[in-house]
Amino acid sequence: MLYDLRSLKGQPNVADLKGYMERDARRPAGETRPRGPVAILTSDQVIFGIACTYAALGRSSMMIEVFRDWADADHWLIAHTNLEF
Repeated sequence: MLYDLRSLKGQPNVADLKGYMERDARRPAGETRPRGPVAILTSDQVIFGIACTYAALGRSSMMIEVFRDWADADHWLIAHTNLEF
């Protein structure tokens, strides 16, 4: 999954991040492997920092990375799709 935040106006707040984390990290019943891969793409410096915090908090339950460049995000997603854990 790719979250393209390059055109995002404003900045997510802590409540937004908590809501995203609860939704994105939720695993289906009986599922034990991490969710993902999830790539977050942003060119805004502040949003990049917020997204890195979000990713760091989610790494225990999601395969997630943050990118500034679309090609890097695309290559990472391709490399991490359909991997067995």
